[in-house]
Amino acid sequence: MKKEKGGIIEIQAYNQHNEVIIIIKDNGKGISKNQISKLSALFYSTKEKGTGVGLTISFQIVESMKGKVKVESQVGKGTTFTITFPSLSVCSSEDI
Repeated sequence: MKKEKGGIIEIQAYNQHNEVIIIIKDNGKGISKNQISKLSALFYSTKEKGTGVGLTISFQIVESMKGKVKVESQVGKGTTFTITFPSLSVCSSEDI
């Protein structure tokens, strides 16, 4: 398997409409629609030495926190993961 170097990863995080949104975008080789549909499946991996548990656990952690994961990709252009969590309202002691 050929390893490529020199890619770019862009990370954004912001709060919008009572949601925390985290966007992780790269300019790598991309993921096919067929592969995207299998990303959260236990033991699914495209790596020679992959275990197929990393993304499964990540998806479960996000979902346990009432979050959502959206994956968009174009083969040859890169992939974007958008992770959305509900915002929590934090009140000060003066509000109680």
